[in-house]
Amino acid sequence: MNSKIIAGIWYSLLSSFFFAVCAVFVKLAGEYCNAYFVSALRFIIGIILTIITVKIIHASFAITDKFSWIMRGITGSASMITYYIAIQYSGSGKATLLSNIYPAFTALFGPIFFHEKNRKTDWLAMPFCIAGAFVVFGGKGEESLIGDALAITSSIFAGFSVHFIRRSAQKENPVVIYLSACLFGLIAAPLAFSGKIEINMQSLIFIIIVGITAFAGQIFLNYCYKNMSAVKGSLLSFIKIPMTLGLSWFIGEKFGMKFMLGTLLIFAGIFIAGIPKIRQMKENIMG
Repeated sequence: MNSKIIAGIWYSLLSSFFFAVCAVFVKLAGEYCNAYFVSALRFIIGIILTIITVKIIHASFAITDKFSWIMRGITGSASMITYYIAIQYSGSGKATLLSNIYPAFTALFGPIFFHEKNRKTDWLAMPFCIAGAFVVFGGKGEESLIGDALAITSSIFAGFSVHFIRRSAQKENPVVIYLSACLFGLIAAPLAFSGKIEINMQSLIFIIIVGITAFAGQIFLNYCYKNMSAVKGSLLSFIKIPMTLGLSWFIGEKFGMKFMLGTLLIFAGIFIAGIPKIRQMKENIMG
């Protein structure tokens, strides 16, 4: 049995769980503080946890592939910030669904920018993901349109980011890779004071949980990409969608038939793209 593939699957499952919890608490924290403030504190918590972890595991802060590390920081932090804003406008369930069509962008950007080859199923899956996003997109009021557009923007940035994570993961410690997003994300920190800020015990607890779960989710995702390709890893990480939808429903978010139809189309696209990867992973596990 291929231990690297099995490890990658477990890391992806753990990452999905922590990201699902994180999304719900971003929504809850948004009742008290604006998305930029939540993002800034999340990045600060991430930096602190990264430094502590590096010291504990005696890892090095040395960076071999500086370009990939920097680009991961820029694209990753942009994806995180736009995703957090989208959650506050559109809700954690809808924002998570639209931001997780990024496997389509990962496959699209692969041959264009990273000299990677796609299978026919990768191209066939894209119309399903796009159609699903189109069905779900929009809703009641201008805020929903803004949130949905930001969620898709987050997905585009994530489509780039996973390629840089994959490249960095082959050379850098996964914990140090996460540091790049936290450092570059703080560039937007001054915007934290441009909106609502209500500091109390409950809001601080919510934001601390956001920081811890985001850190755990990203570290496990980085370890996932260390054990498998960017496309395979991004396909597996879609598991966080049903996890997040379930938790979002638990805190009171509602999903109509139109939303469910769009969800099924996106899931169909991800499944189509994943068929050869699933077969390959099965062969690798058994072999």
